[in-house]
Amino acid sequence: MASSSYKTGAIVRTERGLTIAGTRITLYDVMDYVTAQYPPKFIQGLIARIAAQPPKPGREAIRAKIQAAKAKFKSQS
Repeated sequence: MASSSYKTGAIVRTERGLTIAGTRITLYDVMDYVTAQYPPKFIQGLIARIAAQPPKPGREAIRAKIQAAKAKFKSQS
C-alpha cells in the first residue's frame, strides 16, 4: 500500500481511497451497505468477520461527512 496523506484514527487514505486501517475495506464498501439500507448491526457483523475488528470508525466517518461521501460515491460510479 502507498503511504497515506490522510489519516485520522482508524481511517486512512490509500491508493484505493479512504479505508479502515489495517484492512482493504473502503468507505465505499461500507457506503454500499448504508445506501442499500442494511441494518447497522448486519453491516458491523459482516465487516467484523472480514476485518476481525468493528467497522465503527467507518460508520462514524460516513455520518460525519455523509453528503461529501455520497457526492464522491456518485461521481466514481
